[in-house]
Amino acid sequence: LIDISAPVITVNGANPATNECHMAYTDAGAMASDACAGNVTVNTDNPVDANVPGIYTVTYTADDGNGNTNTATRTVYVVDTTSPIITYSFTNLTLIANSNCQAVMPDVTGTNYVVAEDSCSSTVTIPQTPPNNAVLNLGTNEVVLAVIDNAGNTAYSTNSIVVVDVTAPVITLNGANPFTVECHGLFADPGASANDNCSGGVAVATSGGVNPNVPGSYPIEYRATDAAGNSVTNTRFVNVEDTV
Repeated sequence: LIDISAPVITVNGANPATNECHMAYTDAGAMASDACAGNVTVNTDNPVDANVPGIYTVTYTADDGNGNTNTATRTVYVVDTTSPIITYSFTNLTLIANSNCQAVMPDVTGTNYVVAEDSCSSTVTIPQTPPNNAVLNLGTNEVVLAVIDNAGNTAYSTNSIVVVDVTAPVITLNGANPFTVECHGLFADPGASANDNCSGGVAVATSGGVNPNVPGSYPIEYRATDAAGNSVTNTRFVNVEDTV
């Protein structure tokens, strides 16, 4: 009698099998039986690298000792389903408003703004919203950083960028400066106006006075303060003269 029947291999456990990246992979193995030889030893070729996501094939081979062999395979998926970990991100970055009362969004994806780690990806991609060079308005602007690993897992960090107005208003004096008044004449202050790049027209407060009956030089101070608290002053000198 001649044995021409190959062993029958039974793969234990799930097939295909899924294993999380960096989690140790333990193969469930296989067993084989032969009509003539009975239970047969199974040799396993296991190339699974649990630290590298990918698709691996584990091969099982059985030989009944009579020259009959058989093989079976298991497919193992090493997957990364874990999001990166953000270990640092900036908070409350302050930018100075330009002459248009706005600021330009900087690139905040560098390591001085955000630091992240991922267990399976050596590099991560970090897009930002709003994007680099976008226009930011005065006040608090929300910025979202998305840290994406090679498997598409994403971690988010929400931050704030504050655009502040540090530019004082500009005061324009109406009428002459210095202003000349004849002694015992009448002085009517022509006043001043103020404008701010962020607040627009700003109220002007006036201090100081003129005694037109006493010759001399009198300062009148004008002060304007914008909505951000930036103040500026300007001064007019009124000269009371006696030319009669």
